[in-house]
Amino acid sequence: MDALSDRDVAGPPTHGPSPRPERPVRLFCLVLIWLVAASAAAWAWALAIEFAIAVVIDVHNDVQFRFAHVWPVARPSFTLLMLLGADLVLVFAGWGRGAAVGGGDARAGLGFGPIRRPGLLIAFATLGEAAVFGWAVVVYFALQPGDHGVIARLLGRIQHASALEQAAILFCVVVLSPLWEEFFFRGWLWTGLRRYWGTLPVMIATTVPWLLLHMFDGWLRPLYLLPMGVMLCLARHYCGGIRASITLHVLNNLIAMGPVLLLQS
Repeated sequence: MDALSDRDVAGPPTHGPSPRPERPVRLFCLVLIWLVAASAAAWAWALAIEFAIAVVIDVHNDVQFRFAHVWPVARPSFTLLMLLGADLVLVFAGWGRGAAVGGGDARAGLGFGPIRRPGLLIAFATLGEAAVFGWAVVVYFALQPGDHGVIARLLGRIQHASALEQAAILFCVVVLSPLWEEFFFRGWLWTGLRRYWGTLPVMIATTVPWLLLHMFDGWLRPLYLLPMGVMLCLARHYCGGIRASITLHVLNNLIAMGPVLLLQS
């Protein structure tokens, strides 16, 4: 089975001189820099909203605002605000980095292209979900890890959250997070690395940091996600580019949210 070349995925070349490709070390450094910047921006965004709410409450109650007041936003809601802020920053950053890697053409830099071989993509989705579920069962019974990460805590609270918070959690987990993760790891980073390395090294080099990123939601979470990382790379390489991996990623997260949504209905 022949894979599509990156030139096929990226589309027609842009006019003008080709941009000088960024070195792999620089590409990885930019991933780290943007993740740190997004975390800082998320803290600032959440604190600004919480401060504004506190001021409005004090003004409404006709009292003088004091920093000693108890902040009005519950910790899970504050975490959700941070997650939403970070996801939005990274979506726009991913698109911008795609434009940089693509010489001004974000679609080329990210590897956008029509989904090809839809039957193969369906096979990847079917086999991927079966592999993810089966592997998760094996990991759980073999290691019995605790699940105390940020996403796990938010999902555990979804039954008691307001309708707005439930919608925000669903939007982050099913839409924003898959979008920016694909933009970064199987998008512009993949495109940039393919100018230097072959397909297999790029698959490994983009999957490993993606897995390590999920350690923030539990140090064993990368083990759970290993089969999904493989399927996302295969979808990206064989099925037309990043649109295929985004489709597979969104579908996976939506299916993972299924039991949570059923429990709260």
